Amino acid sequence: MMAMSKTKRPEASGTVMLRCAHHALMLPPPEEALAESPTWLRGRGPVYFADGPVTLVMALEEEASTSHPSMIEAHAEVLLIWAKLANDLLGTTPLEAPERKRMGFNVLVFCTELASALHSERFGPKISFDRRNRALEVVAQATLQIGACLVATVRDYQASLS
Repeated sequence: MMAMSKTKRPEASGTVMLRCAHHALMLPPPEEALAESPTWLRGRGPVYFADGPVTLVMALEEEASTSHPSMIEAHAEVLLIWAKLANDLLGTTPLEAPERKRMGFNVLVFCTELASALHSERFGPKISFDRRNRALEVVAQATLQIGACLVATVRDYQASLS
C-alpha cells in the first residue's frame, strides 16, 4: 500500500531538502504533497533516482557518521512540515475524506523512519541530547496528526471485527 507513495520516477521533480554524499532527502512537488511522501533517494551527483527510494536508516548506514546529525535533523524538519500539512488538511476536510487516509499513512511511514533511527543503538545515541529531544518532540507531534488523519480508518477496521 505504501510502496506507491515511495515510488519515484526518474522524470519526477521535487525539492531537495538535503544532499549528502550518497543520498538526497526529496520532497514531492507541491501539487503532489497530499498524495506523496517525502523520501530519501540513493544516488550520486545530480542523479538521485539511480537506485530508488530508501529509508532514513538505510541512508544513515551508507553515509559518513559526520552526516548523521544533519540527516536526522532534516528528516525531523520535513516531518514537522508534513505534520502541519496534515493538520491543515484536518481543518478543511470531512472525517471520511480519502485525502486524510493518504496523508495519514504518508506521515506515518515518514515518522516511523525517524523513530526507528532514534531508537537504533547504532544511530540514536550519537545524536546530541538537544537534537534527539527535538526530534522526539516532532515524532510525538506527528503522531497526533497521524491519529487524527486515520481515525475513520481505525473506526472502519474496528467495525469490521464485530
